Amino acid sequence: MKTMQLKTMQVLCTALLITVSLIFLQEGTCQNNYPGFNEITVNRGHISSVGNPDGIYNYQPHAHFDCGCWRRSDGKASIAQLDKANGGWYFFKNNSVCSTAHGGYGLIGYAKDCDPTALPFITRQLPRLIIPAYFFPKNKIESKTITMRRLSESGSTIEVDTTFKDSSMVFWQWLNEAAGEIGERLVVIANPTNGPGNRTSGSYKKALTALKAKGATIIGYVSVHNGQVGQAAIGREIDNWFKYYKGLFNGIFFDECHIYQKVGNGREFWPVSSSNYFPELYQLVESKFKNNHVNKKPMVVFNPGVVPGESYWKLESHKGQICPFEGDLPGFREKADRVTGLSRQQKQRSVIFMHSLPPDENWKQLADVFPRSGFYDLYLTTPGTPKDVDEEDLTNEFQFHFWNKLPPYFKELVSHIK
Repeated sequence: MKTMQLKTMQVLCTALLITVSLIFLQEGTCQNNYPGFNEITVNRGHISSVGNPDGIYNYQPHAHFDCGCWRRSDGKASIAQLDKANGGWYFFKNNSVCSTAHGGYGLIGYAKDCDPTALPFITRQLPRLIIPAYFFPKNKIESKTITMRRLSESGSTIEVDTTFKDSSMVFWQWLNEAAGEIGERLVVIANPTNGPGNRTSGSYKKALTALKAKGATIIGYVSVHNGQVGQAAIGREIDNWFKYYKGLFNGIFFDECHIYQKVGNGREFWPVSSSNYFPELYQLVESKFKNNHVNKKPMVVFNPGVVPGESYWKLESHKGQICPFEGDLPGFREKADRVTGLSRQQKQRSVIFMHSLPPDENWKQLADVFPRSGFYDLYLTTPGTPKDVDEEDLTNEFQFHFWNKLPPYFKELVSHIK
């Protein structure tokens, strides 16, 4: 596909990536010698004369410390490298600004450079890959050739026969290998037939069993059709997941959650005043897992593909993950202000799905910049294979399924976030 159109797309994506990276950097996510992640967990236990520093800390720049200040989530403690020459890290009690002027403080350990995770009792939060694995395990490679319109080097329109090969068994092998590397941080959205279907698929069950044995987290696909499906019907879908694939999945992925409601003179996503549709679905999933004797808390993800209204985030009864963006890099640039403007807590509940990235090095920069800004659940991929189109309609450009294949750099992506 060495066409002028592809080259133009790659140049455009590179320019957009630089712009998006600058947006993140303007937020102060990578200043001075900041190590490149913004959340750490301290598990040290009580230290005499210092107190208990345990908890989750978030990075913030600091004028007097090259390594910045790490503030505990409760706002009552912080840590910083106070002794730069020796790499001494100190714990500041009852103080959120890393200053010796207020409250007590004490040495907790030595680690040079600016990486507090060099201390044995401090770890960083690592990103998870949330994979929409919308490809069925097949035992043979199938080919399909279709005619599409393309631009020639001169810019004129030509007809091109393009062959796409279905190698989904290879993708499942890649998923197994990835699960062996990052375990439960590989989250696979299982979707045999736009949901669990009405029977058990032997090959699909075999594929999930192998993936589960490798330690992956598996969540079952259920579409709510933009809020048009009632709770009873959704309950039956979840029941079918237990009926056909019990013991092989750890939660539910609710898709097509794109819902508006009128708020004042405008609109915002998700019904919140007259309906508790989504919080009730979260509670439904919890009850279904409990009724099926699953003690582990289920993972629940809702995908509106857009940033929900502020009133939705305030719903205390809802605790699931949310996808505030699903789209390509140009689309993200258009919505960057809303997405990057989310609070730290909102980002921690967010999942980013980005497709149509050219298979070059750009994905690495995005795989770094999203976690640095607080988004730890993400997936980056190239375009998938084309949907079936009317071959007589040559005005039809490529229309892609975005999630029915893994990108060629998938193995490298797994190693990169490891």
